[in-house]
Amino acid sequence: MRPMINEGDCILFLENDKKTNKVYYVYKTEDFRFDYTSMAAVATVTLGNFTQINNLEPKQIVGDGSEIQCYQIRCGIDVGMCYVELLSGMIRRTPFKQRRPTSSAPYVGYFDENDSGYYHARYEFFLRYNEVPGFAVYNRWGFSITPILGFTGRKLDLFDLDKPQQITDKIGISPSEISQMAADVRAGRRPARRLTVYGMED
Repeated sequence: MRPMINEGDCILFLENDKKTNKVYYVYKTEDFRFDYTSMAAVATVTLGNFTQINNLEPKQIVGDGSEIQCYQIRCGIDVGMCYVELLSGMIRRTPFKQRRPTSSAPYVGYFDENDSGYYHARYEFFLRYNEVPGFAVYNRWGFSITPILGFTGRKLDLFDLDKPQQITDKIGISPSEISQMAADVRAGRRPARRLTVYGMED
């Protein structure tokens, strides 16, 4: 698994049609750990209700529009299969894709205690502002379980590299250098984490 994103890294968000994309510069990071212990008990061979976890919603940054907050999150579970609700009807930014055990449900992220354990979280996804994750646990065991979810990750404060005049004083390089950085990321000449709503690249 890739290392966590650091200050000075770049992120390329590929949008739905993959024709438009946004390039961001990570100027500040903050580690976090959050354990969610309020999941309801799940009876054997049952899918529990989806629970939204509002503590994981990135903050809206009010300003000139050049700055956003994004969360890089890794989630683990102590017991059970965890299904992660979609964001606004789109497949979320993660490599895990699977249907939950209903025929009419859309695709969702999926992992269990072996794929992404509570102490060794490997299921990774990214959230932007106004995206709140929802989780439901499927109990395949022959006894009732009360799962615990563990979240580790980084809060990422990002600058939009397509607004060089607005951020030149904030990151200490000229507008022309900022524009060149964005062009290099798009052309693959500068390393960047490439993210898409259709699945996170390896």
